[in-house]
Amino acid sequence: MKRVYLLLLLLLPLLGTAQTVPVPANLLLGNLRLRLTPGGQAAVQQKVDALRRHPASFQAKVVLADAYFPIIDRVFQQEGLPLDFRYLAIHESGLQGNAQSISDAIGYWQFKREAALDFGLLMNEAVDERKHIVASSKAAAQYLLRNNKTFRNWINSLISYNLGLTGAKPYTLPTDYDATEMEITERSNGYVLTFLAHKVAFEPALNLNPQPPLLFQEFPAPAGQPLALLATSLRQDPEELAKHNRWLLAPTVPTDRVYTVLVPISDPA
Repeated sequence: MKRVYLLLLLLLPLLGTAQTVPVPANLLLGNLRLRLTPGGQAAVQQKVDALRRHPASFQAKVVLADAYFPIIDRVFQQEGLPLDFRYLAIHESGLQGNAQSISDAIGYWQFKREAALDFGLLMNEAVDERKHIVASSKAAAQYLLRNNKTFRNWINSLISYNLGLTGAKPYTLPTDYDATEMEITERSNGYVLTFLAHKVAFEPALNLNPQPPLLFQEFPAPAGQPLALLATSLRQDPEELAKHNRWLLAPTVPTDRVYTVLVPISDPA
């Protein structure tokens, strides 16, 4: 009986995250107020419940979000993008730098090669910046900001992240331009409903751990230095350092530009 009691104590934090989070009737995306109809609330609620259904999987993503979001937030603040879009990285990749879709979209923000080149991400035999959290987050922000110059509406700009600028236009209305409110129904674009579900599901679960199991610091990567040697100088396990810097495809940091490495402050995994 004592063992069962101790097990329940260990599982309580995870069980807590599995509890449902009610979808509100109003949400904000940047300065855009979203009014969810009862049908819209139900559609988003179904997705929220699915995201939180498996506590261990959900909590693993919370740990990554607590570690990566301070970096993403800093980039978005510098670029002028609403911080709400941070949840798009969970939506797109689960915050996995080496994520790859069947359509060959790669990295935290799931950039295809052509779009990545358009926004200055370097891809060669030594480096793939789609897997670099800072470089790719900056490119994602610039992508959304560029398209929002056309739509002047964050929901339609969000749709464009999935469908492209041209693909999103059939989903837009003339009244969307510079709108301050939009209605979200069960018939709204599925990508939008899923994004809103990620925001609702994860937002209340973040920054609750006073001792996060994983945090990151950025360090300059000395040009021409092997990553293994850098790991030694930083007192890091080489495999762990490589795991968090999958953008570096070669064993040695290239000399063509200044790069930064992500160093885990603590990582028990």
